[in-house]
Amino acid sequence: MDRLSNKQRLAFGCVSLLMMIGGQATAEEPEPTVTERFFGTDVDGQHAAVVLRQISPLFGGREYYLSDAGRLIIVDIRRDERGLINERRFEIEKLEEDTAAVFKLLIAKDILAIPLELEDKPGPTCTNPPLMLLRNAAGDVRALPTIKRAPSKAYEDVLMAIAALMQKTRAVEPSYLGNLDEDYVPMGFEWTTPILANGKTTRWAPHATAADVAKAEQEYQQKVRLQLQIIEEAKRKRIQSADKSKPASDADSAESTEPDGNNESPEE
Repeated sequence: MDRLSNKQRLAFGCVSLLMMIGGQATAEEPEPTVTERFFGTDVDGQHAAVVLRQISPLFGGREYYLSDAGRLIIVDIRRDERGLINERRFEIEKLEEDTAAVFKLLIAKDILAIPLELEDKPGPTCTNPPLMLLRNAAGDVRALPTIKRAPSKAYEDVLMAIAALMQKTRAVEPSYLGNLDEDYVPMGFEWTTPILANGKTTRWAPHATAADVAKAEQEYQQKVRLQLQIIEEAKRKRIQSADKSKPASDADSAESTEPDGNNESPEE
């Protein structure tokens, strides 16, 4: 009976030890972050993707399209000296390490858990608040809407990491160089169309309509005219102040001592 009790005690001890070990392993294993759970779904033949758009209708900006398969497309939009909107497009393959680093950073910073301070009203047309889209392999999409500013250093780190991919274009020629193509969507990123198309008439739309550009240009010219008026007014006040403090000139003195032309000399 004692031997049986010893066996029971041994069995209970083993079970308790296993439970303790399992409990420690469970406690030491960190819970997956919100972003990690979002990207954690694997689907054969499908890839996760990130899109960052940061463009103003007045000065332009860039769109970044990247997938975890190592594909990168950058659309660079700029207004030239004539006021026309031009577009450069770069398409680069086999950047698995670079794109994987971006996805690791998104998970490490838990981008989906960062609270965002949304834009509640239109701001200056020269601003370009970021719009970020995330898509996992299952096809689920999360949109991080336009914000007033980077809400934290973690969010800013993500933006800078994606923007740094522009350096990869130095060694390649643009796949497109010309006027803005409003209908361009990279192959494989057609899922962005319903979201990005809604922004075509807003102030941060990359493909601004003619009316958007005209309005932005009008606001800019009004600001320039106001600045010129302020400069001219300050200049006028300086001149008036200088005139008041300026001493009488030699010419003025000479005029005051010159005989009156009406006083004729007496006849001899």
